[in-house]
Amino acid sequence: MKRFHYLVFVFAAVALLLTAHPLDAQVQGENCSNLVINHSFSQGFEGFLNEGGGPVPTAGAGFVTFLPHGKVTGQVTLAIGQLALLQDLVFDNTSEYSLSWDTTKTPAICSGTMTLIAKNVPPFNFQLLVTQDGQQIEMIHTDPGLIVGVTGFPVDTRGCSNNTLNGKYSYNSKGWALAPTFPANQLLAGYLPLAMSGAIEFHPRVPPSSTPGGGSVAWWDTVSINGVIVPRTGTGSYKVNPDCTGTMVLMTDDPPPGQEFHLELFVGKHGGALDLVNIDTGWPPPIVLSSRLNRVDQESH
Repeated sequence: MKRFHYLVFVFAAVALLLTAHPLDAQVQGENCSNLVINHSFSQGFEGFLNEGGGPVPTAGAGFVTFLPHGKVTGQVTLAIGQLALLQDLVFDNTSEYSLSWDTTKTPAICSGTMTLIAKNVPPFNFQLLVTQDGQQIEMIHTDPGLIVGVTGFPVDTRGCSNNTLNGKYSYNSKGWALAPTFPANQLLAGYLPLAMSGAIEFHPRVPPSSTPGGGSVAWWDTVSINGVIVPRTGTGSYKVNPDCTGTMVLMTDDPPPGQEFHLELFVGKHGGALDLVNIDTGWPPPIVLSSRLNRVDQESH
């Protein structure tokens, strides 16, 4: 009987060690980049640029890929109201990150810094946090004048096609629309606040005329532009590239009929979500908007 109790105690101790919380093994300052190495994460965000003349709305979408030895690559498209549309900025091989456990705080967190470098623009510097399971990153700009926070989720960077997006997605977005006139209230650098909520369905095997080799979409949403509510319906087309980037054109049925919106998209892991940024050209950019779409009919895959 004593031997039986001893064996039970040994098995219980082993089980406790095997199921111990990973925090028990964390050491202050120990490298935790293993949580993200060789994984890619989305970048979808809205925020502001303030260079002394007042805040200007910004939005963007893209991805970053963490590599061994503290290197990071990726790309991003930025819409900066009244200033520029910077499309497909590629982060070069001098972009870097560092991560280590900070156990001086509760809860302990894997944290560090990241610097993203692309041609013809200043470096982007971030504080970087990684969740314990490595399935989410949090970033905030640490450059003066940039007021932008980013939550990133796993994305694919290869093996995608139009079939990756197939089924229904919901979305809830916010951004800014260029004001046709200049009202006295709620105007920011010539823009009015914009929010929308709706749904979209992707049909990869229904080819549209506007996007060769693409699929079609049907969508509806409700838009609030500076508090004015506008329900909309529409159709459109999309195309997904093998590297899991793509484009989409949305056309309104009502109201007003025939209005087009052009977007760049970045596909999430297994098509479970995607991040979009408006890329309509014009001076200044007419809409500063990013959006995250989440699949709502998992059974379709």
